[in-house]
Parts: sequence; structure tokens; C-alpha cells
Amino acid sequence: MRKLSNKSLERGKVTLTVPESRKDIIQRANKVAKTKGVTLSNFILDAVEDSVEKEELLIPNLDLGVEYEDLSDEELLVLSRESLSAIKEPLSASVSEQREER
Repeated sequence: MRKLSNKSLERGKVTLTVPESRKDIIQRANKVAKTKGVTLSNFILDAVEDSVEKEELLIPNLDLGVEYEDLSDEELLVLSRESLSAIKEPLSASVSEQREER
């Protein structure tokens, strides 16, 4: 996938090119999307939203300006443990609660 420009992100227009080795997952996702009666793009967006919400719960100070890839595994593990210990309910319940608040 090529690097996204700020203009593309602001417009919400993203083109996804899937490597040959991952075409199977897109085909499977398309079948599931059709079964659910939604478009593939909506299905992908829902999956991305779920993933982002879980990451935000694990790293509550998630700031798009910070490169978490630069942190060591141990630093990420410490952040994740701190976040997980603060959660008093199942992760799925926390995600659902945050969705309802929006």
C-alpha cells in the first residue's frame, strides 16, 4: 500500500491494494460482508473501528502524533498492562460502553 497523503485522509478516500499472499482474507471478508448484507468497505471499516477502539483501551494515551512502533516491546507491554489493570469489566463491555457514549 502506498503512503497516504494528508489530503486523502482528510477526504476519507483510501485505496487498498492487497498483496497476493493476503487476497484470500479479502475474499473471505467479502463473503461475510455479503452474508451480513453490508458492503465490503463498511465491513472493513467496522473491523478497523473495533481494532482501533481496543487499541485505545489498551493504550489510553494513544496520540496519533506518537510513533508507538518506536517503543520497545517491554515499553508497550508496560503500557498495556497498566491499561488492562485499570479496566474493571470485560474488554468487549468496555468497547460497547464507549460506542454507546458516542
